[in-house]
Amino acid sequence: MRDEFGFAGYVQSDCGAVDNEVSREGWANNATDAAARALAGGLMNSNCGGGLVDHICDAIAEGLTTEAELEARVARSLTLLMDAGLFDPLEGQPFTRIPFATINSEAAQAKNLEAARQGLVLLRNPAVGGGGGAAPTLPLAPGLGDGALLLLGPHARTQEKLAGNYFADIGLGTCAGPACIPTVESALNAANGGGAAATVLEGCANATCPFVDLDAVAAAAGAPAVRAIVLAMGNDNSIEGEGHDRLDIRLPGQQKALVRAALDAAAPAARVVLLLFNGGTIALEELAG
Repeated sequence: MRDEFGFAGYVQSDCGAVDNEVSREGWANNATDAAARALAGGLMNSNCGGGLVDHICDAIAEGLTTEAELEARVARSLTLLMDAGLFDPLEGQPFTRIPFATINSEAAQAKNLEAARQGLVLLRNPAVGGGGGAAPTLPLAPGLGDGALLLLGPHARTQEKLAGNYFADIGLGTCAGPACIPTVESALNAANGGGAAATVLEGCANATCPFVDLDAVAAAAGAPAVRAIVLAMGNDNSIEGEGHDRLDIRLPGQQKALVRAALDAAAPAARVVLLLFNGGTIALEELAG
């Protein structure tokens, strides 16, 4: 990176990455070999875990690397810290003068909301209805009445599962904990304005969705009063996350069957919206069209 691309930045590993070279990936022969390989690869600091700092001196003693190599990494690390001003007087640091009131302020919330909106991806917005009355599925018009709005899926009422890793450490400023996260149900009802509350059928016990009552889903989706169906589907951190990968990128468990049952039962004029909650890719080819 440095020789070919002129990279002058900072190289840091995640927690336990150097140890994993031995215990998981098997790239290194032992702990000292892992530390030497990491240093040779350009690592300047390990976020946490002792794989580098606990074994680099032994690696030098065994001749696997040199003090000069270590000094080069330390010098580069300290130089970047100096460039960032971390050795300057605290009173001269702009980041030490940010008041606590900035956290969770209205301005901060507005920026987070805008970031979330820009992070959404609209895959398709097909027209519903025939002839001159055809219109895009979204946006849904507010004010849907009794029984007209149906919310399906395992993420209809989840809260903590909508948050990412380390949410409990971050919190929400003045409000902390999963109870602060609005559900899809509450957000949908708020967006519906003066309309009636959505009818909710989660269909699955959780995102793994080992079982779904397809007859109940079909009955709910095919009810005469239904004008809009929102499906809240996807993964959660029990399926994918830090140190926990998937072997299948399709919708988990019986979620696909739930979606298909709703699509097949919905009236031709009903608007059907699929919301996906996922950190990694989800394949939807089997539902395309």
